[in-house]
Amino acid sequence: MKNIVIAISFAAVGAISTPSAARAQAATFDSAQVTAVCAASSTQCQALVAQIIAQLKVAELSAAAINTQLGVLASSIVTAAQETPAVAAALADTLRTVAVASTDPTQAEQIREVATIASEGGAGSVDTTTAVGASPA
Repeated sequence: MKNIVIAISFAAVGAISTPSAARAQAATFDSAQVTAVCAASSTQCQALVAQIIAQLKVAELSAAAINTQLGVLASSIVTAAQETPAVAAALADTLRTVAVASTDPTQAEQIREVATIASEGGAGSVDTTTAVGASPA
């Protein structure tokens, strides 16, 4: 199976040198908590993600900053799918929720592609460690 490089973590504002740098810059939520909750329960994951997206929408952030947050959020969900393959397919709908919230068409499409991969049991092939910039907002 080919290795898919995902650009969801670094949307709208251009490339960031490392995933940890993106998370340090972008963390308005606890990405480790998202990963843990999503690995434990797809239902609880969906609720947490909906709450985070709602908070992002009312925060005083630019569209680019929100999209960056959504990229980190999607990456956290994919990490959960990789760590707990039993819930990976169920997390695809949660990833689609994140895609709908993005205002960056490139990012949204990439998240939808990853959701399809996860729904087919291929989350392990997604590379969430490569920093890639998406289209400008």
